[in-house]
Amino acid sequence: MGKLKYIHLIFMTGTVGLIVFSLSRWRPSTNGIKPVWSQVPQSGRKTVLLWTRYFHNIHWPLPNRNDEKCKFSCRVTSNRKYLAHSDVVAFHWRDIDLNDVPKSRKPGQIWAIFSLEPPPQTPREILVSLKDHLNWTISYRRDSDVFVPYGRVIKRKQKKYVKLANFFENTTSVSWVVSNCKTTGGREDYVKELKKHISVDIFGECGDELCVGKSNAMFRNLCYNHLATKYRFYLSFENSICKDYATEKLYLAMDSGMIPVVFGGADYKNILPSDSYIDALKYSPASLAKHLVDISQDKLVYQKYLKWKENYEVQNRTVKSWICSLCEKLQAVKLTQTYKPNDFLKWWFDDAKCQTWKNGDVIAYHKTTKAKSDASLE
Repeated sequence: MGKLKYIHLIFMTGTVGLIVFSLSRWRPSTNGIKPVWSQVPQSGRKTVLLWTRYFHNIHWPLPNRNDEKCKFSCRVTSNRKYLAHSDVVAFHWRDIDLNDVPKSRKPGQIWAIFSLEPPPQTPREILVSLKDHLNWTISYRRDSDVFVPYGRVIKRKQKKYVKLANFFENTTSVSWVVSNCKTTGGREDYVKELKKHISVDIFGECGDELCVGKSNAMFRNLCYNHLATKYRFYLSFENSICKDYATEKLYLAMDSGMIPVVFGGADYKNILPSDSYIDALKYSPASLAKHLVDISQDKLVYQKYLKWKENYEVQNRTVKSWICSLCEKLQAVKLTQTYKPNDFLKWWFDDAKCQTWKNGDVIAYHKTTKAKSDASLE
């Protein structure tokens, strides 16, 4: 385990005999129990076993001492010797090895599959093999058992004065940070047409520009804040057009002060304030370019798209909250019963209603080739 500054040992009796560490400075380990900080007493907590890695990394997205505390807590461990005593076994979809799944399962144990990627980027064969064993889903889908948004926009407790961007300072129009150059949603084809009518500066592997901080997720906000000093609009174009799929590129753009131009399958009108975004799929590339130019030339209209900040604020670090939501859900279920598998194949692939933009039309997506997929790609 990593270096410890202060250690308080709490010995628990029972068949397992676990030792739980309460630390003021703690580094994650692949062994033992990882505490999730809570405002409630630690007795009677459920145990969550992280069976797989997370994008080949031993570190899953979990809260630290600086994050908001969970209302309810769980013991969270990656030590497989606690399998028989775990209430939930969590699998990260892209890291599942079908030759390395638990061989035994205690009655009432919940198996949960975790995925923040859309259906075109998730291996179908994994779900086909495990569909009769899985109970819960943890994903960005709002109808998941555990909903994990990439971000959210929430109402402020009281109205806040927000200094709006100087209309005359942001003279360059459209920016886009992108590293996945061939996608199932067809965004690259849309932008190709858009560039015929308006200037679009492209950063990342698919463009000619470099953005400070883009190579490290910890400093990604530096990139967006830098872009906001020069650009009025940001292309928050998702790699897939699927139900509820809206990633951090939307929320980072909003938080930095740019107007996001969205391209995706989320129900934007129900998750974002009105007049806070522009939906590219409601326009042809040519008409979108004209619309952006018109906004850029009208100070009052431009600033109207930024006034939402007076009454709302952006929360970006919401992915880590998945464990808090899972622990809270566990408080309301009876783990003595056996949970029947759901029809995950239909729910995940068919009900997502994924689409693609092609030759000016948005049509149903049918998988023909395997798309490039990686946690770092946008």
